[in-house]
Amino acid sequence: MEWLLDPLSYEFMQQALMAGVLIGILCLIVGTYLLVQRMALLGDVVAHSVLPGLAIMRWSAARALSRGTAIVRHATNVRKRLRF
Repeated sequence: MEWLLDPLSYEFMQQALMAGVLIGILCLIVGTYLLVQRMALLGDVVAHSVLPGLAIMRWSAARALSRGTAIVRHATNVRKRLRF
């Protein structure tokens, strides 16, 4: 059990734990208020969760396209060399 409580001997870990608890309480209060006021903001949640996925897809597709282009160029050069 000592290994679990040992990190709490550092002051910055105590402050981080306190900040996490306070933010958790604050989110609980704000979330409950928004739910009671029927402002669930589900559209905002979906939009913000989809955006990083779109960025990753765009980045990976660009990398795949550049790799594919390089492979085709290499294959074309090899084919030209083998024709004499």
